[in-house]
This record gives sequence, C-alpha cells and structure tokens, in this order.
Amino acid sequence: MVGKSLRSLAIVDAVVGAVLFVLAWAFDDANHGIGAVLGAIGWFGFWICVLALIVLGVVGLVRMLRPAAA
Repeated sequence: MVGKSLRSLAIVDAVVGAVLFVLAWAFDDANHGIGAVLGAIGWFGFWICVLALIVLGVVGLVRMLRPAAA
C-alpha cells in the first residue's frame, strides 16, 4: 500500500497546480508588465506540478509493486 505521506503530498501538489492554473488563466491575455509575469509564473508552475504528479505516480506504483524488504 502506498504511504499516506505520498498521497497527501500528491493532493497538495494537485491543489497547488490547480491554483497556478487559475493564476495562468486569469492573466492569459496580459502581454507585458506584472500581469505577464504572474501569468508566466502560473503557467510554468502548473507544468512543474504536472511533472511532479507524474513522478509521484511512478514512485507510488513502484512502491506498490515492489516486494517488501524483510
């Protein structure tokens, strides 16, 4: 069974990713200034969170399929 800490970390990562996605959406049409910077932070932060979720999923799958050490 996958550890509770890994599950909670994935939930926090998903929530942060959703917040960053909303931030990127809110500043979608900004072409310059602080709005463009916030939009870029939201967009790239969202993709980092997606990558982290993929990594956490692979780690959880490996932990689930690997036999327990004696």
